[in-house]
Amino acid sequence: MSRVCIFLADGFEEVEALTPVDLLRRAGIEVVTVSMNEAPEVTGRSQITVVADALWADAQADTADMLVLPGGQPGVKNLGAHEGLTSLLKKYADEGKLLAAICAAPTIFGALGIVNGKCATCYPGLEDKLTGAAVVTDQRVVTDGNITTSRGAGTSIPFALRLIEILKGREEAEKVAAGIVYGHRRWFGSCAQSRKLHFAHSSQIHVTRILRQRLKGLPHKFAAALLVVSLFITVTYSSPYPCRLSPLQSQHCASRIFRARQHLQSLCRPVM
Repeated sequence: MSRVCIFLADGFEEVEALTPVDLLRRAGIEVVTVSMNEAPEVTGRSQITVVADALWADAQADTADMLVLPGGQPGVKNLGAHEGLTSLLKKYADEGKLLAAICAAPTIFGALGIVNGKCATCYPGLEDKLTGAAVVTDQRVVTDGNITTSRGAGTSIPFALRLIEILKGREEAEKVAAGIVYGHRRWFGSCAQSRKLHFAHSSQIHVTRILRQRLKGLPHKFAAALLVVSLFITVTYSSPYPCRLSPLQSQHCASRIFRARQHLQSLCRPVM
């Protein structure tokens, strides 16, 4: 079983820390929350106090398969000031072991030279602190080799799902995504792909509306052909891999086909 350490310092962002804890455990991954305080209690930026699983001295973090840093201030500042943690991060980076950070926490990687020459992202406005990185701003989660970074609290679910994918494979990540009803949007896609999906879905609805309103007098086969073209556009634009749909994408397509069939049945009713 993979083992992941998530480090908590006072002022951490609760959503960014606890979402990975929850989802990774759903995937059967051992997660150890590590308090950077002298006591196991750690208070987040929203004044939510969490009791960590272990103290830094007892966590055996150097045996973990992955180290994860949540964002939030002053949590990130406190993490970056911990010499034991920063030394371990540099050691993991040198050995090519897995590291992940979200929101402002990737700036710790920047300060340590860990993202030099790598693609990375972070909370908007902090990009200049990703020293030496090729900064990516149009994706919610960025993985380059052994380093995974993400943008903020709103990207915590896709961030956690990416970590599951890295540790246990895409099928397990999709299973967890389906279990929390996260199938409404493709968690593995970029923001640009999401806009593409929204446009395609809107296009199908728009074309179907035109068919219903204006083309009722046309032969049914011709109307059906136009509707199929509309559906094809939606399915094609919905997938970054049009010839290889994942199980999650297949569910999306099946639901769209069902709705299209309903539209077609309505379209083909005799005109009164």
